Amino acid sequence: QSRLQWLTNAEDDARVEAERTAEEVAAATEGEAERVEAEAGDSDPLLAVEDALRTFDADEIVVVTRSGTHASWLEEGAADTIAARFPQLPVKTIELTA
Repeated sequence: QSRLQWLTNAEDDARVEAERTAEEVAAATEGEAERVEAEAGDSDPLLAVEDALRTFDADEIVVVTRSGTHASWLEEGAADTIAARFPQLPVKTIELTA
């Protein structure tokens, strides 16, 4: 999501892509854990995690971002910020390519 989209609340396309990515991540991790829940949350990654942890007692946090120049300004440093805010939970990062 671009800064302009974020500022104007034009999040529909980004949310559709995020939901699709969440479904792909959940499907790819099936069998690796007892229960996997993945969904698109707030456009701010930290707020999305805070919201999710209010409704779900997680064992770990998985942050999925695009790699390198494909990452948006919201993705840059998100995992570090989340890890600092929730030191009691392990934070795993998955970088999607292309």
